[in-house]
Amino acid sequence: MILRKRYLFLLLVLALILVACQPMTAPVSAADEECDVAGAYVGTFTGGPWDDPLYFHSKLIPLDPMGNRLSYTVQLINPDESFRIPPFSEADRMTDLYGEAVKTDPGTYDISLMNYAVNNREGDRDEVLYMWTVVGTMKCEGDTITDSVIFGVYAADQDADKDGIPDEGAETIFCHEGSLFNATRQPMLKPCDLPPAEEDTETATDLDIVGKWVAEGLDFGFYHQFNEDGSLIGSISSDTAEETQLFTAEYWFEDGQLYMSEVDVVEPPPCGPEPAIYDAELLENGNLKLTMITDTCEARIGVTSREHAPAE
Repeated sequence: MILRKRYLFLLLVLALILVACQPMTAPVSAADEECDVAGAYVGTFTGGPWDDPLYFHSKLIPLDPMGNRLSYTVQLINPDESFRIPPFSEADRMTDLYGEAVKTDPGTYDISLMNYAVNNREGDRDEVLYMWTVVGTMKCEGDTITDSVIFGVYAADQDADKDGIPDEGAETIFCHEGSLFNATRQPMLKPCDLPPAEEDTETATDLDIVGKWVAEGLDFGFYHQFNEDGSLIGSISSDTAEETQLFTAEYWFEDGQLYMSEVDVVEPPPCGPEPAIYDAELLENGNLKLTMITDTCEARIGVTSREHAPAE
């Protein structure tokens, strides 16, 4: 019994020691939560005498698994007139800025960027006129990044060893403090609303049924001649001469359907002026297929609602 009590006492002491050895951590507030700075950003710069703002895209890509060091790129969208510094105002263009961001505290980064002012030269390599450096700090809060930087301008001849970086100890020809590339994370954009899909406008009017067609599957020859003026002749002869005509009619199309209305009839019994409606389709074999939709005349249905081959 005594041994059991000693054993339980030792277990209790061991548990207290383990608890005491655990590191003490304060609860993390929302304000202290880590800001994931990696991503694409968009912003504008409105400083200076220019009427139009400078648009830019920024991109931060982690260079290590912890995101403590990131590649930092700023793409200038409309830089032509934005940062020409006298006496180097003959520069034709500004390049994008490239550099890095290194984390110093949660949500805080040291940043270092460079770009160049270039003069175009026809038939030769473009001339670098000056180098621009941007050095400072950047903060990330939610979906925004803000910076506090010093930007300096160096002449091209202040890179004596031609390594693309101003020589150590070189004096700037222009140096200023400010905030340049404040930006907002570019959201996942929603697609625009496409216009309603156009309905298939290929109707029977587009089928070009003008011409002479012979009905298939009959024990006798029957011909429909569709004329360009909208008239239709029904005949038992391919020459559709007046003495062989059985009827004349008008035809037209509405909503892709073929309408026929009798004008005159010799025989068989008249169908009357009430329009008949047929679906018209040109087949791959070149035939014209007419399918009755509405027609009260059996004689007309018999010679019309079928395939028709081009009459030679």
